[in-house]
Amino acid sequence: MPFIPLWAVKALGFVTGSKTAMLVAGAVLALFAFFTWHHFDKSSAVKLAISGLLQNEETAFLKATLAEEQRRRVIIEQANGQLTARIVRDEVTRLGLNQRIKDYENLHAINPDCSVDQRLIDVMRRQHQPD
Repeated sequence: MPFIPLWAVKALGFVTGSKTAMLVAGAVLALFAFFTWHHFDKSSAVKLAISGLLQNEETAFLKATLAEEQRRRVIIEQANGQLTARIVRDEVTRLGLNQRIKDYENLHAINPDCSVDQRLIDVMRRQHQPD
């Protein structure tokens, strides 16, 4: 708030009591009060607008981050489903092969030398021949 010198107050008629000077002084004070209010109100409006813009930007950023995380979650869930299906399929294949080995062991005598003989070669050829 600017300092009003004493000579200005006397000139405006505060001391002398002139009604015109009092009206002019009142108008000057009212304009000064309006200017001060306008300055602080404009500052607060600018701060509020900046705060609102920042809040809008933060909201947009958080929405984009959430959308990206949801997209990644969907991809991960799809990959997890595919991997689970593959694990189940491979487990079924493994169990089938283990059962095939057990069936072979039950049906065929194993060479005591643990070597491949002609009988084993013939069995393997029959299994892999096209129908």
